[in-house]
Amino acid sequence: MHMIELISRGVIPMLYGDVVVSDEGFSIISGDDLMLDLGAKLRPSASIFLTDVPGILDTNGNVVRELTEQSVINERDARHIDVTGGLMRKVRSAIELARYTRTYLCAIWDLGSISRIFNNEEPINCTRFLPD
Repeated sequence: MHMIELISRGVIPMLYGDVVVSDEGFSIISGDDLMLDLGAKLRPSASIFLTDVPGILDTNGNVVRELTEQSVINERDARHIDVTGGLMRKVRSAIELARYTRTYLCAIWDLGSISRIFNNEEPINCTRFLPD
């Protein structure tokens, strides 16, 4: 069944990266890239990156409630948040995706916040990405 038909039936897709067959043998397809591409094309009401942490954390372990590209640059310079390695790619994808849809990073077990996002409410404990 085509993804558009599934969405029209109320199915909420959960995407993830994977190894795929390619002309070169095998390639990695990034779940972040999938979300960005589909979000730009489909314009869902919200997109949520699910992780094992409740959002982007500052150095004291508190959730940064909103993040823009400019705030990431400023915060990194001031060393208030740790946005390094693979997380930086996810943050950049999320900020880009925020141009098309409300975009969040939440803990996968935070069903209350996820439910609030689905109901067009602000989550209790997630990071929202905003376009610059």
